[in-house]
Order: sequence, then structure tokens, then C-alpha cells
Amino acid sequence: MSDNNLQSVFVTVVFKREYQMATHRKTLVTIKVIFLAFLLLLTGCTKRFNIQPVFLAQNVYSSAEKAEEKSLILIDARTEVNKPLNVGTLSVELSGMGDEIDYLGENITRVLNGEEVNIAYIKGNKADIKLKVLSYRIRNLRTSGFSPYHTFTTFSADLVNNDSSQRITAFFKNSKTPFWAFREVERPCYQIPIEVIVKEIAAKINHHVFKRTASDETVKKIVASISSESRDAASEQYLKVLELGYTNNPLAIEPLVRLTSDKETIMREAAISALGILRANGQFSLLKHIYETKGNIDKTMALKSIGDLDTEESREFIRKVKMSEVYSDYETIREVADLYP
Repeated sequence: MSDNNLQSVFVTVVFKREYQMATHRKTLVTIKVIFLAFLLLLTGCTKRFNIQPVFLAQNVYSSAEKAEEKSLILIDARTEVNKPLNVGTLSVELSGMGDEIDYLGENITRVLNGEEVNIAYIKGNKADIKLKVLSYRIRNLRTSGFSPYHTFTTFSADLVNNDSSQRITAFFKNSKTPFWAFREVERPCYQIPIEVIVKEIAAKINHHVFKRTASDETVKKIVASISSESRDAASEQYLKVLELGYTNNPLAIEPLVRLTSDKETIMREAAISALGILRANGQFSLLKHIYETKGNIDKTMALKSIGDLDTEESREFIRKVKMSEVYSDYETIREVADLYP
């Protein structure tokens, strides 16, 4: 081959390479423009989801006789800055829910009545039990159109009964990556977290006021119903794990401790949370170990359960967390720590 032909081939190869690189750069720029436009479109649209009444669990508390009915009122003590229920990346409206405080009151009593606890939600100034709501928020987060959609649902209130006050808190985080339609996030990111919050509040009211406990048979039945096969988020097996926390029965502690090491994140999350709901004070060391050695949601749920223990040891732990760099750097840690006084 002559020198002229070699030079021609060389020029052609170089030109093709430069052309491909320029095309690649142009493609990247186009993708970035489309992505930014998508985010602007996404954040500019209000998403609407329909919320149903809370599904009742098959978790009846044992009782020799039906107790006298007590009344419950909810007092909205949120500051103006804390009043928006939905905040975050996307603008969200929840239909079918009405006023979120009334929804809580109606469904907390609905859950307790379903568990044969005799309580009525009323409106007014006088009631046997008062729940002074300090915070209630659903924060959503999504970083791109290809990433999971997350919601972080938080709640705190002071439960006033017989002139004594007790802090009641709840927290749940769930995620879903929509594939076909954005409506796919409605149940995992809104309906389920709202139900989890309501049931946790109901369980804690039972613990402090009615002191009713599910039977050992109920605990064993729930444990037996947890599948050993499909345990991912889509299976919703984690809801059964949370049910163990609502039983107010110490028999549920041992199976929950085992589940804190489950390979599925959502199962660990539920088990760690349920230990706090049960006020499993003997598991403080385990929860502290999880907080100090694990990452992401395990760490956050361990902090939540430590706060739920409500012992001097756990309160001191929360105080130290509030003075740490982790508290300053991570929003979810800060959200959970701030639920506790």
C-alpha cells in the first residue's frame, strides 16, 4: 500500500473516532437535557393517591370481660411550619383521607375496636384519653426517574391519661420503583405506611392505657404464618412481623430477635421496629449494636426502637445521638431522634 493510501486510511480512522466521540458527547448532553426536563416535569405535577380506611388485623387482645368504654380526642398541636402532611421531591395530595387528624382518630379507634378494646373517638374538649399531636409528616424522595420512590412517615404525640403524659411515636420508611405507572407507589409508599403508623399508635395506646395482651396462641399463629420463602417487600411478609410488635406479648421477642438478621432489608426493618413497640428493654444492647455497626435503614430503625424503650439508658442514648455528627449529617436520623424529648 502506498504512503498516500496509508495516510488516507489514517485520516479516515481518526475522523471516524472524532465523529463518534462528538456524537457520544452530543448524546450525553441530550440525555442530561431530557433528564432535567423530566425532573422539572415530575416536580411540577401534583400526584394524587387514594387512601382507604385501615385494614384490620386478626390480632384480638385477650380479656376476661369487656371493659367500660373510654373516649379519645385528638388535639392538633402542630406548629404552622409542621402542618403540611406531604413534603418532599414531589407535590402529593391524598384523597379519601379527609382531615388527617380525624382520619387518625377514626382509624386508631377502629383498629382498637377490632381488637376488642372498647374505645370511641369523639370531638370536643373533654375525653378520658387525649392524644396531643405534635408532628405528623410524610416526606417523599426521588432522585431520578429511574430510582426508587421513597416515603418517610413520622408521627409524635403526647398521650394524656389520668393526668399522666407519655410520648407516643411512630416511624416507617418504604420504597417502590414504578415500572409501568406511577400509581404503583400508592400502596407501598402511602397506604401501607399510613396503616403501619395507625396500628403502632393503637398498640402503644393499648400498652399504656388498657394493658391488654394477645394470647400466646396468637403470637405462635403469626410466627407460623411468616413464609420462609418469598420475604421481599412485594410479598408484604414484613406486615406480619410488625403484627408481632402489636401483640404486647413478650413471647414475640425471641422470633423478632432472629428476624433482625434476616437477609431481606424490609424484614429486618420490621423486626427491629417491632422490638421497640414491644418495649423489649432486654434488647437494648442488640439495638445499640445494630445502630453502631449497621447502615442505612437498620441504623435508623434501631434508633427508633431505642427511643421507644423509654428507659433512662435509652433516653441518654438519644441525647448523645442528638449531639453527634450523624444527627447533623443524616436527615432520617435527625427525623427519628427529634420524635423523642
